Amino acid sequence: AARPRLSLVQCVAEAERTYPGMAAARHKIAASEAQLNEAWVAPFLNVSTTGVLSISPTARGNSTYSPDAFGQNPFLNDVSYLTRWTIETGVPVSPWTWYRLGRVRDAARAGVRANEFEAVKTRLELRTNVRRAFFALQLARDTQYLLDRAKGYLDEAERHINTLRDSDAGAVSQNDLRQLRMNRYELQARKSEADRGEATARTTLGLLTGVGDAIDIVDEPLCPYGTTLHPLVHYLTEARLNRPEVGMIRAGVSAREAARSIQRGAYFPDIALGMSVGIASAPTISEQPNPFSANNSNYAFWGAALVLRWNFEPLANTFRVRRLTEELAMTEAQQRLALGGIAVEVTGV
Repeated sequence: AARPRLSLVQCVAEAERTYPGMAAARHKIAASEAQLNEAWVAPFLNVSTTGVLSISPTARGNSTYSPDAFGQNPFLNDVSYLTRWTIETGVPVSPWTWYRLGRVRDAARAGVRANEFEAVKTRLELRTNVRRAFFALQLARDTQYLLDRAKGYLDEAERHINTLRDSDAGAVSQNDLRQLRMNRYELQARKSEADRGEATARTTLGLLTGVGDAIDIVDEPLCPYGTTLHPLVHYLTEARLNRPEVGMIRAGVSAREAARSIQRGAYFPDIALGMSVGIASAPTISEQPNPFSANNSNYAFWGAALVLRWNFEPLANTFRVRRLTEELAMTEAQQRLALGGIAVEVTGV
């Protein structure tokens, strides 16, 4: 079967459609978006349930009298089932808790932005590699074409020298033949390099596009690329605004700031409106209508109240906040380093 001949635009489109790195970047963005959605719904749908299924012996009477208090044998008495089921949930109501939850969502948003910029970086690197392989394949084939023409010139020169030597029509030295032979060996070496470059470029392009060994490109010569040059400050500004690495490190700084704010909120307790519903049933155990008697086997209740949860660790939390502050300063320093490196890279180009 004939190999599909793809243009540069088609190669880039195929690479973006089939390259595993792009698929991984899309899945990573989807995972971070799911984490952001979790940060929105987790405080409101935090429901825990507990269930128990067991057996219970016969237990009659109340807190003051039971006919089974003496001589009760659990192996001889009747037994039945014992079930319990409890549902608990809570909604935060304290303002500082809501502030911390907002910062959790800010950190999740920063993660989404960082992964989106990483996907852009992957796409740009992929496009660069596809263009490099495409142009390398064009260069190798143009080189092969020129070397084939040069081989024809050498063949013609060799025939001309042999004709002159056989007819004694001109002065032909041995050095001319040696020089011609050296040029032919040099051409063979360059031809092998061009063949290797063609094979490497075609294999790379096939892997990047997902076409494999069946890849081929349009039969077009390598042409110069025209562009309009701008002042250096224009490229420096564009790099600071549009480079995905800058967006990634900026999102990292936002995530670090949110993490520090969340940890600072740990100095305060979390107050929530807690609600619970419970039911229990044991047919062989007598119900206890007296409210002052324990009734752990037959009951049904529901209720709501303000609940407090506080991990009171002020000293340990101080060091946690300090650690996150230092990590934020580290990320800000890395941001300055990245901006400086991008400026050096743009200036060097």
